[in-house]
Amino acid sequence: MTIFYFVRHGQTWANQQGIKQGILDDEQTRLTEFGQQQTRQLRTHFQPAIDHIICSPLRRAQETAKILNDHYQLPIQLDSRLTELGYGQWTGQATQMLMNQFPDDFDDYIQDVALTLTSKKLRVLHQQVQAFLIQMTQKFPNDNLLVVTHGWIIKMAALLVLQGERPTSLLDSANDSVTKIIVDADTLKTYLSYYNQCVSPDFR
Repeated sequence: MTIFYFVRHGQTWANQQGIKQGILDDEQTRLTEFGQQQTRQLRTHFQPAIDHIICSPLRRAQETAKILNDHYQLPIQLDSRLTELGYGQWTGQATQMLMNQFPDDFDDYIQDVALTLTSKKLRVLHQQVQAFLIQMTQKFPNDNLLVVTHGWIIKMAALLVLQGERPTSLLDSANDSVTKIIVDADTLKTYLSYYNQCVSPDFR
């Protein structure tokens, strides 16, 4: 079995201000002091055995991975397939303003774009995440992987396990939350152990 612990990066300035980040990678997407504190708290309570750390190349994910890696002292491997979904012209804009201007394009409850797997952009992301899970399972069939990434990547991974078609059926994962996915290396059957779990003393 390959065990994937997906961790969403800590809070950024853009998160705090309700700005669509996507692939944005500048000063406003760095971790806030609270985001760093969140990650240190996660590091204290979340210490399963980990063999490899794999991370999105975006700086907010790398910052999070480095804080968590203070415990493990492992090489951090970057994988571009873990990069967040891009929002195109909406990148860097306030979510509430976009919802006011384009209400039909958003899901009011999750306050995010109401994309489906028929969307080309989301279909490509879905395929990327699937390829990542399969390749990492084949490469590390008996290992535990810490994967530091972004909300849409984690949502796609969970949907793959659940064989879901509607991304808005899953709430966004919180900053510094953990999602645990298990893949059988022999059959490639997948299992969702938990989704969007926040800091708890009994993490494992």
